[in-house]
Amino acid sequence: MKKASLFIAMVSLSGLIVFLPPSNKAWLQMMGNLVEADLVTTLPPSPTDGGPGRDVKQEKPAVVMPEPKPTTDQPVEDQQQGIALKVKQKNGHAYIQLDEIKQHLPIKGQVDFTSGKISLKYQDLQIELVRDNPVMNLNGIYAPLEAAPLMQDSVAWIPVSILQEVFKQSLKIERNQVVWIADEADVPAFAQKPTLPEYSARDMIEYLSFLETPIKGAHVSTKASHLPGAPRTYRNGVHEGLDWYSYGTGVLIDKKTPIHSIADGVVVRADHGYREMTTPEREALLAKGSDNDGQTPEYILDRMRGRSVWIQYDKGILARYVHLDRIPDHVKVGQKIKAGEIIGYVGNSGTSDGAKGNDNGLHLHLDLLLYGDWFWNRYSPEERRMILEGVFNQ
Repeated sequence: MKKASLFIAMVSLSGLIVFLPPSNKAWLQMMGNLVEADLVTTLPPSPTDGGPGRDVKQEKPAVVMPEPKPTTDQPVEDQQQGIALKVKQKNGHAYIQLDEIKQHLPIKGQVDFTSGKISLKYQDLQIELVRDNPVMNLNGIYAPLEAAPLMQDSVAWIPVSILQEVFKQSLKIERNQVVWIADEADVPAFAQKPTLPEYSARDMIEYLSFLETPIKGAHVSTKASHLPGAPRTYRNGVHEGLDWYSYGTGVLIDKKTPIHSIADGVVVRADHGYREMTTPEREALLAKGSDNDGQTPEYILDRMRGRSVWIQYDKGILARYVHLDRIPDHVKVGQKIKAGEIIGYVGNSGTSDGAKGNDNGLHLHLDLLLYGDWFWNRYSPEERRMILEGVFNQ
């Protein structure tokens, strides 16, 4: 296996050249010696061609860094030496203020400090980030981050690695500065996020037909409250995913219950170092919803998911397996996973029971996103059940 940094670079690229139109074939040919197929996507079933292509990865090209520039307290700029910007260092990673980045590349950025969301746009590329979350959404395809974005004192800090791996910029860390030769010509071409047809419930069953059940022998819960779209007092008012409890699924589910990958994919997140919240910590975080129209901010929702594994699958499907008790050591970021492979065990991490340290409320919560979108809002509760049972109760 390649070094972690190179693997992350390869997986990060997967979101950049997915769904290439015919006009980009020449660009792909030029990159032929640097890329190899990672996930092969099939065409959508009907009623029209949604245009799925493939997800690929790339070896990080060698970069010739500029000669070191003397460290000063103020940012300076020189066409040959580059731009010297102050950086923030945390846990061995370097960060640049988003406002500084926008001064040197034509990147549009929006920051919602309440929800913790950061949106970056460059030509056809849309990057979605969430503070303290080590995953980025690139035009609907998810990839891991070497370091999660930060928000401190109403300032958004972007990991230097995003500029290096996504925008292919030449940067070098020097003490409390980063020397950056900003060159828009180095930014690769990006394909647009695909627009899929408005699938009927039956078409969506066909589209998702390659997925398998995550818990062997279990069927979709008979409880309406366990399905996507069920009312909740947080999570923006709705239940985002599908819950698998002992009751309603036909099998015993406990901490010994393995969770299986629902398809072939690539791991983009695996929370091996997760630390459970205490009850006061959890309640304090949930209370912040009062500052967000009564709903829980996105970065706090991510904490409420507990120990998680996220896997990017074919056809734009991302699965979030959450509330896990433990994750096998071999399940690591950047790893290819086969359908049916064990990726974790059922738990209650991130829940009120998990904070109390008991074994109540054990279940798997499974989220499915389609090119970054929560697509269940297109269907009625009856159609949602029809889709889930059509996919998982086979």
